[in-house]
Amino acid sequence: MRRTGDILVVDDEANIVDLISEVLNEEGYKVRRAHDGASALISIDVCLPSLILLDMSMPDMVGTTLLHQLRQQHNDELPVVIMTAGAHSPAALVAQGASGYLAKPFDLNDLIQCVSQYVDVAAV
Repeated sequence: MRRTGDILVVDDEANIVDLISEVLNEEGYKVRRAHDGASALISIDVCLPSLILLDMSMPDMVGTTLLHQLRQQHNDELPVVIMTAGAHSPAALVAQGASGYLAKPFDLNDLIQCVSQYVDVAAV
């Protein structure tokens, strides 16, 4: 099934971004990359994505800080899924404005299912 949607992956670990990009490109999604919070904000200003996959721990900006900025600018219209290897409570992240949560390391099928849950529904 060929899918459509523009996904922004925000993660400072290049190998994670490469893997996610490869998998989602094979599924038919267009993937953009940002390796820090500042470049993510610039990318979002240029073109609003269908979904953001956001790493919780980055050197320049904690994921929740970027999430709060996104919620101030875009309310809940922009789905943001937090990706983290930390012991964060999914319920607490959702309470802070996250649309969803992926625990690292994640199964690639779980990644695809998570993305399709937000992007494919929005495309209908």
